[in-house]
Amino acid sequence: YVDANNFSGTSFSPGAIVWAETQAFLLKYPKDFQAVLDSNSMPIHTADPENDRPAYVVEARHGALVGITLSALVRGIGERNVVTGPLKRQRMWEIHPLDKFLACAKKEWDDWKKMLGDQGYRDLPDYPYSEEVVKTYLEKEIEDYKSKGR
Repeated sequence: YVDANNFSGTSFSPGAIVWAETQAFLLKYPKDFQAVLDSNSMPIHTADPENDRPAYVVEARHGALVGITLSALVRGIGERNVVTGPLKRQRMWEIHPLDKFLACAKKEWDDWKKMLGDQGYRDLPDYPYSEEVVKTYLEKEIEDYKSKGR
């Protein structure tokens, strides 16, 4: 099950870093988890028999909520996420350089455009993002981070 409401990237590894570090932290400092237990704030995931989904199959939204809750209630995890947040962005662009990323995105756009054209749709738009446009967006993102003291 994929919840595409908020994709923050296309790489698996940045999330895996956070998952591994969270588990390592809780194994090293199990008493820090007491605040989570005391708060009774941890989201609970149950089975969904109507969709034949057992409780151990967790949706992305639920996993994100668990991560946010742990970051808020366990100080060490929250502090570590300050480091891994920027790392995710850095790794994304190291693994997926802008020119290659845009080439893949354009190819997928063009494939969809062809498929829709073959079904009779007309006046389909060309891929709208050039490297210059995306660089402008990335510069704005950096400015926004700096203005917020990040």
